[in-house]
Amino acid sequence: MPNGTNHWVQFWDEQEAFVLGSFECSAETFVRRSAQIVGYMPEDRVLDYGCGPGSIAARIKDRVAEVYCADPSDRYVQHCQERFSNDKNVKVVKLSGLRYFDLEAFPKQHFSKIICHSVLQYYRSPAEISELLKAFRTICQSNAQIILADLLVDNGFTRDLKDTWSNMLDGFRYGFILQLIKAPLRAPFRSYLKHRDKRGLLVVSKSEWASLLSDLNMQGAFSDERLTINAGHATMLIHL
Repeated sequence: MPNGTNHWVQFWDEQEAFVLGSFECSAETFVRRSAQIVGYMPEDRVLDYGCGPGSIAARIKDRVAEVYCADPSDRYVQHCQERFSNDKNVKVVKLSGLRYFDLEAFPKQHFSKIICHSVLQYYRSPAEISELLKAFRTICQSNAQIILADLLVDNGFTRDLKDTWSNMLDGFRYGFILQLIKAPLRAPFRSYLKHRDKRGLLVVSKSEWASLLSDLNMQGAFSDERLTINAGHATMLIHL
């Protein structure tokens, strides 16, 4: 696996705060759609891995028993600590910037659901994803659900067109259209696009996913339903 700090971890810490409206619309879409498939129950203990500013946790914390927000970015960890300072069932954990897939600090066999939303495209290799899934298995209850959302499984102009259309559709639907329209005009968004175009994102094909899960003896399937704001991305559901 690559050595040193992931350049995306450095990016999130060094840049200005991202356009929050984009996170909020993305989280609104995901929580509404995923709730119909996996549900969020009063007894659930949920890990929001790669939580960013806590937009998903804010929408499920009153439905479940407990939410852990975990992120390698000091900026987002501080934001979540402030955002959830009065929520006793929300815990905020700082992940290592070097080994963000190392979950030794988390309680074993604890979580009934793990959400990993719009995270794995910022990993450096499928080998790192494999290490993360191994770690997830150690901290999950039996019969737990792992939701790997917003995965990049192919490249191409068609994917970008699908994403643009579904972003605008959900922006209208959930009241975030002005924020999404303004986002490309904001400096943080332009900085993100420049960094993405220069450094790239991790794409793992569906056949590569099948091989990865087989090696780990895990059972997973891609959702037939669109669960995220990006219609050109995929979501994997893993049942332990």
